Amino acid sequence: PDALPATRALMAALTDANPAVRVAAAQALGRIGPGASAAIAPLSAALTDPDPAVKNAAQAALLAIQGR
Repeated sequence: PDALPATRALMAALTDANPAVRVAAAQALGRIGPGASAAIAPLSAALTDPDPAVKNAAQAALLAIQGR
């Protein structure tokens, strides 16, 4: 199935004011895997998030999307 609509919504959530929302968005993108490749740039930007949980979730999502 086409993951682009969900990926777009989750990419927007990566900039939510609430860190828990940003973590959940990154985790969901990671679960989508390679189908969420459009989110690589915003997830890379999330690696500089001030919240360590967001950074960790973004890193894990990037690894899952890139198949590592």
